[in-house]
Amino acid sequence: MLAMVVGVGGCASSGGRPRDNGTTGRTAEETRKNFVALYASGEYTDAYEGAVAAAGSASGAKRDEAALIAGLSSHALNRNAEAVRWLAPLENRNDKSVAGKASATMGLIAQERGEHETAARLLSKAAAKLEGDEAARAAMYAGDSYRQLGQTEKAEESYQQARTLVASDNDLRVMIGDRARGQMPAPRTGVVAKGGTTSKGGAVARNSMLTVQIGAFSSMETAQKEAGKVATRANVRIVPILSGGKRLYAVRVGQFSNRDAAETIRKQIGGKAVVTVASGE
Repeated sequence: MLAMVVGVGGCASSGGRPRDNGTTGRTAEETRKNFVALYASGEYTDAYEGAVAAAGSASGAKRDEAALIAGLSSHALNRNAEAVRWLAPLENRNDKSVAGKASATMGLIAQERGEHETAARLLSKAAAKLEGDEAARAAMYAGDSYRQLGQTEKAEESYQQARTLVASDNDLRVMIGDRARGQMPAPRTGVVAKGGTTSKGGAVARNSMLTVQIGAFSSMETAQKEAGKVATRANVRIVPILSGGKRLYAVRVGQFSNRDAAETIRKQIGGKAVVTVASGE
């Protein structure tokens, strides 16, 4: 699972303090800040619900912002078809940040599906719209897809572009350097990769092990607290993963070759736990 990191500035409102359509009594600006903060803290389910509600009552740039968070949250929750539905209309927006993040995330989804021509196009487009480390990540992932397509020269150009764009993320700088030297990471897959499906009995094809993920958090301290909540009931672990090039700490339980078994554990844990591919392990 990968998702682009989002930083969203304030939006000015006009005509007093409009209310949202919910029953919370929040102003539209309070709702906006809430779903943006929820996404930033890794609370993707709540971020998605808040963004969808805001998108239904907003227009213009504010709706685009809400749609972006809805799409990014969907991707983080491994609902890729839904993520594309939210993000596709944003690909050619005038706001380069919105268009770039939407293109980058759709590119990552295409890459997870093994659709490397689409991935390379979208990620290269994102690299041209974004800035700094975000642009560098997009260029790096574009290089990965070009390499998968056997287009070595374009891959090297993308890695060189990424090197020139990276700003302050030293881990990212190392990742780009490794790729430029030919040290490629293992292929990434989504919940259902291209050619990889589940059988009627729930068995996972192509050795894609499943796990139950309780959440993915930006700090190890938060991940440890969440892991502690279920430590007495399950064999829990914390796995460092990359989400749009940003390091997160995923709290996970078990590894399963059968979806039915994974679903049983998910129901026992409850809360916001989801069944996902044990990527990064």
